[in-house]
Amino acid sequence: MSWMKIDPVSRWGNRNTFSGRGSVNRTIRFLTEPQLGLFLNVGLRGDAPADPRSRPAYPERDYSFGLLLLATGLRREEGALLLDAEIPTPENMPPGGVHPLTRYGKGGRPRTIYATIELVHAIDIHRSTEREAIIRAAQRRLRRMRRNDELSMVDKVVADRDSRYLSVSGHAIPLELLDDERRARAACPLFVIPMDL
Repeated sequence: MSWMKIDPVSRWGNRNTFSGRGSVNRTIRFLTEPQLGLFLNVGLRGDAPADPRSRPAYPERDYSFGLLLLATGLRREEGALLLDAEIPTPENMPPGGVHPLTRYGKGGRPRTIYATIELVHAIDIHRSTEREAIIRAAQRRLRRMRRNDELSMVDKVVADRDSRYLSVSGHAIPLELLDDERRARAACPLFVIPMDL
């Protein structure tokens, strides 16, 4: 108890143990339009990097994914679980250029997000330029997953007036009912991508 003669405040590791934890108030700042353009084009797509070796391997994939997160407000994991088949091609966009999607967030609550024509065009550029190379690079892992029955192969995508269905092994499953685990294991062959509207 000799510490009481020097300093009556109890300290552990030179830290005052009587004081409460301070609260941190963060100021929320939104990106300006030039900052957003810099983030998407230089930060994600890698346009005009200072070091050419720092360019991303798949710049259109990175750009379209970043734009997806920013345009829809999805979290990174939610965006990663969005299936390619859920995003229509530019030819299949509804009049007005906005396509609604229903996603289920925390607690299973439905929420509607909107894919704009700009987002759909960015994803379509990725589909037509890099997607095939990405799938080709993942073939070994995809074959292993298919052998181990860990992969849900999508036969086709069917759409009616109200909703979209994935045909998995001959069974039609509404996209809204696919849980996150099955979404993470879903694979769609290249020729299935155009939507049957």
